[in-house]
Amino acid sequence: GVYYTLLVISVVSLVDYMCFGRNLGTLSSSLTFAEDPSFSHKEVFLNTACAVACSVFLFLAYKQKRIKKNIPFAYMILIFCTCVLSAINIYHIQQKLSDMAYIKDTKEYDGQALFSLSRKGKNVIVLMLDRAISGYVPYLFEEKPELREQFTGFSYYPNALSYGFYTSLASPALYGGYDYTVTEMDRRSEEKLVDKHNEALKVMPLMFLNEGFSVTVCDPTYANYHLIPDLSIYDEYEGIHACITMGSIKDPALQQYMRASGLRNNERNFFCYAVFKVMPLCFSRAVYDGGKYFTSKQSDIDEDFAQSYSVLSQLPELTAISDDDRDTFLMMSNDITHEPCLLQLPAYEPVETVNNEGYESPVEKYIHLDTKLQISHYHVNMAAFLQLGKWFAFMKENGVYDNTRIILVSDHGRGLGQFDYMLMAEPPIDVQWCNPLLMMKDFYAETFSTIDDFMTNADVPSLAVKDIIANPLNPFTGNPIIDEKRKMQPQIISLSHNFGIERNNGYTFDTSDGHWYSVHDDIFREENWKQLD
Repeated sequence: GVYYTLLVISVVSLVDYMCFGRNLGTLSSSLTFAEDPSFSHKEVFLNTACAVACSVFLFLAYKQKRIKKNIPFAYMILIFCTCVLSAINIYHIQQKLSDMAYIKDTKEYDGQALFSLSRKGKNVIVLMLDRAISGYVPYLFEEKPELREQFTGFSYYPNALSYGFYTSLASPALYGGYDYTVTEMDRRSEEKLVDKHNEALKVMPLMFLNEGFSVTVCDPTYANYHLIPDLSIYDEYEGIHACITMGSIKDPALQQYMRASGLRNNERNFFCYAVFKVMPLCFSRAVYDGGKYFTSKQSDIDEDFAQSYSVLSQLPELTAISDDDRDTFLMMSNDITHEPCLLQLPAYEPVETVNNEGYESPVEKYIHLDTKLQISHYHVNMAAFLQLGKWFAFMKENGVYDNTRIILVSDHGRGLGQFDYMLMAEPPIDVQWCNPLLMMKDFYAETFSTIDDFMTNADVPSLAVKDIIANPLNPFTGNPIIDEKRKMQPQIISLSHNFGIERNNGYTFDTSDGHWYSVHDDIFREENWKQLD
């Protein structure tokens, strides 16, 4: 009867939700996954067998009059449990909202330039592109030769290492140098990780501020261990201008698409996503429908990507040009390369409906571009370089390119299996995980070059201050920023996947799920990796 049907649906849905289809990757704000969910035949078989077993068991139990009589009581218990869990979740949500109260004090973008570049002084820019893939660089330039004209003077360091696979582990060293590798932060075991992370974010801004530079910081990564940065970590330093760009700066063309489809689709898609999560695996892919959830009105623009893309596309408008001799320093992060999505070729632009039929990438013979995840990562990296190229062209037109030092860097890469020479048996990893983007254009550099020297993203602070600050010291530890002896030692990296700052935020990193390795000289040679106790 009706009771039995509802009981089977309830129990099977609960089992599907709790036990199957759990690890599907990152879910965007538009309720789509970076790669369409897929399930092995074994998973589908187990899920189907479990649903059949539950149905048979409930049918046999339902035939027992005593049990049948108590079914309404069982539903009352389930409803009560649902209410309790909802109350607990509401409480946790309120706690999260309270923790994010600092956001209301953040000034909204007012349409004015956020930072200035001087025609007569020195300008230093450090731009962190989260998860940018180093190995793509030669092929980006091959596919779009105009980039070589825009990126004149840059040196590319392909043999670069990061100290982890994720932002929480790998970004502190990028911002603060060798004092903030995973092992060095763990040595300071009496200090909270959040305090050491905040310290790393302040190293370069404070050094340049003390040198008399005009300092601007945009979107400092995980400031105060918040996904939306807490800019109050800079409050004690008068002269450091901090701001949030991602989410506050809008690209006018993108906004038309987002207004037209974003909120309207999510209102229905939240329900559809819930149905997808409780469906048996044999039906869930059909419900997901490539992220469209049975609607032809779903936009192909990922909102998280759009927020970051908007900032890079608006960089010329955000940049003021001054004729004074004031030195400037800009430290900025951007997530455009962290939000993989398919873009319209050949311009690699976000459009409401992407249609790339008949277009073949000229780099497919060099890079594995077989899955949506592989293709979408390449797309967003190309989009980042194309927008940066326009900014660099703007700098040249306004006479501030030559006297500007620019460092492009990522905190880590991503293991996508796109380069055969990066796949290792021992350690059993894809080196693409820990091969960060590292490029630098020095003052008045004119030619593009590739340098195979062993580098790490902890070299960024020393590259930024080189020949500007004499004998630069970390303002918090007193250690030299430029330390060749420490750099020449084998570097220690954690292969941990335990990255969440909501749990991994004590005094030392919890890296118990992955081995430690030392690596030296050439990160692409297996013999240069050694497992540590």
